[in-house]
Amino acid sequence: MTIQELYQQAVQAANPSEAIALYEQIIQIDPQSSEAYNNIGELYGSLNQLGKAMPYFLKAIELNPMMGVYYSNLALVFQCQGNIEEAIANYTKSIALQPSWSAYNNRATLYVYNKEYDKAIEDCNAALKLRGQEDEVCTKAHLYATRADAYMGKGDYRKALNDLNTGMALNPSDDLIGFYDKSFLRCNLKLGISPCEGKGISNLKLKIKF
Repeated sequence: MTIQELYQQAVQAANPSEAIALYEQIIQIDPQSSEAYNNIGELYGSLNQLGKAMPYFLKAIELNPMMGVYYSNLALVFQCQGNIEEAIANYTKSIALQPSWSAYNNRATLYVYNKEYDKAIEDCNAALKLRGQEDEVCTKAHLYATRADAYMGKGDYRKALNDLNTGMALNPSDDLIGFYDKSFLRCNLKLGISPCEGKGISNLKLKIKF
């Protein structure tokens, strides 16, 4: 079986374990395949087996250090493990090689966690530009929510409120309902305005799913 046929089977595999076995066959044939190592890492990541995923991402980077997505994948492992500084460092490497909205977005959330709010806002702005007008509204809603969180950290509640309203209008999704609720209340209290004037989740009569 050729490498191309193995790749096709791996993509069409019924489950991650089957796909991993096929990518391992590819590595046996071509030990320099950084893509196969990265794909195995992603599959282990999808199974929440981060300890197994990390060495595959590291090997992919060793074989091809110019692929930004490999650094993003490694950063996500560090992020899930709570190693914030290593996560930020690897997202930064990824962005330097291949700027992507997801790397900017993920780094922005970490900057908010570190209370580096100006950096978080810059990353959200960059991510929103990369998303473009045609992209999924749910993702853009998350970006506005992250930027709102950063504005609240800075004490700029008016800008936070604007982003909250924009994000909720784009996609008032279930996973953001709790964040919107608490954030609108916080902004309204800080600005001394009524819920109706500030708008917000209290005016949403229906819960809309993705």
